[in-house]
Amino acid sequence: VVGSDAVISWEGIAPTDTVILEYSIDSGTTWTLLTSEAIGLKYIWKNVPKPVSTTCLVRVKQRVNGSTTSTPLLTLNGHTNYVNDIAYSPDGSRVVTASRDKTAIIWDATSGAPLLTLRGHTAEVMGVAYSPDGATIATAGADKYIFLWNAITGGIIDSFIGHSNYVHSVTFSQDGSRLASASYDNTARIWDAHTGDSIHTLRGHGYYLYDADFYPDG
Repeated sequence: VVGSDAVISWEGIAPTDTVILEYSIDSGTTWTLLTSEAIGLKYIWKNVPKPVSTTCLVRVKQRVNGSTTSTPLLTLNGHTNYVNDIAYSPDGSRVVTASRDKTAIIWDATSGAPLLTLRGHTAEVMGVAYSPDGATIATAGADKYIFLWNAITGGIIDSFIGHSNYVHSVTFSQDGSRLASASYDNTARIWDAHTGDSIHTLRGHGYYLYDADFYPDG
């Protein structure tokens, strides 16, 4: 969103690997460098600039042997607005993207072909995550909802409601039994991934929460 901060995250490489981030406002015809030194699998794009675009894409390119240039393997075209988040399936065969166009799209990671479009949110999809077994996908939306999807059929399994503002991100625990969400309502929540029950609400922050994660032991 123009004038606000956006979190860009990526997977499939080591957290210590450096990547180049570029963005396009014309569906990939031209690209503008955002940073050539992103590291840690996450980058906060502060104060997203004008102009407003409904055809914005973000491209992540891994730096190889210190090189500042590289050739993208694939460009995934299909969303009609900003792409907010991306996640690989655990086996690396699929990629899912979350967009301001209110959808998430599952892609074939080898060919770049779109496989399924996940529709259900009534506002932009801000975060997305695969379950550890790859069977389900969780999405976080500006409509305050978290949706759980069947990763094979694209059907909605469940919806979680409890946050009072945008849900910015969602992630699974290592065993897949719980979800953690971060919201613009200044809280994080822990959910039962099987029942949709809110187990804990984590309060204390005085501003938006952009992300939440589980400690490795869950």
